[in-house]
Amino acid sequence: MMSYVRLTAFSDTFSPEEIRDYIGIFGAETWKAGDKRGETEILEKENGWSLRSLVDSELELEDHISQIMKMTKGHENKLLNLSERGDCEIQLSCVVYDGSAPALFFEKEVISWIASIGASLDIDLYIN
Repeated sequence: MMSYVRLTAFSDTFSPEEIRDYIGIFGAETWKAGDKRGETEILEKENGWSLRSLVDSELELEDHISQIMKMTKGHENKLLNLSERGDCEIQLSCVVYDGSAPALFFEKEVISWIASIGASLDIDLYIN
């Protein structure tokens, strides 16, 4: 199994720098609407800021989420404030590649944390 997790803020009105400066977490990836997404031909539709889990991709999904929670500790209110504005969306994205359908289970602390930052949860499962 391989897992990847990232926390992303999207906005049509805030620049990537404004999002980053407001949240106060630097070192995250940022982009502007119209930028190419990586090596693809896809163009970004919104400005964004994204914080990626840095743990080994072969670790459990819970390990990745736990690291994102640690990386954002103390910044929860800033994330929630952005989410509540209506012109910025916060999303926790989880991508899992596995040979069979993996069990998905989230501890109540994780669910509470997602709610505390006003985030949506996106899960993509790829069975190979």
